[in-house]
Amino acid sequence: MDPDYILFVKVAELGSLSAAGRALAISPAMMSKRIARLEARLGIRLLRRTTRKLALTDTGGRLYGDIAAILAAIQEAEDRATARAT
Repeated sequence: MDPDYILFVKVAELGSLSAAGRALAISPAMMSKRIARLEARLGIRLLRRTTRKLALTDTGGRLYGDIAAILAAIQEAEDRATARAT
């Protein structure tokens, strides 16, 4: 999975590039660059940014829901696998 998806989910959950950057130990400048790279690769805008606010676009909201569900399913699968292994 593209690590920029994990970054995007964290931004969506925390509502801020800076907060997500702190959580992931990535500078705000790099966070912005990686979100821009993801948007360019997908050919869509994921976030609406102003000087005071960051919000998901409609498309970004749908993508967030899909990716968050996938990441949760992966975590559940890992939890089941490690529970059986012990």
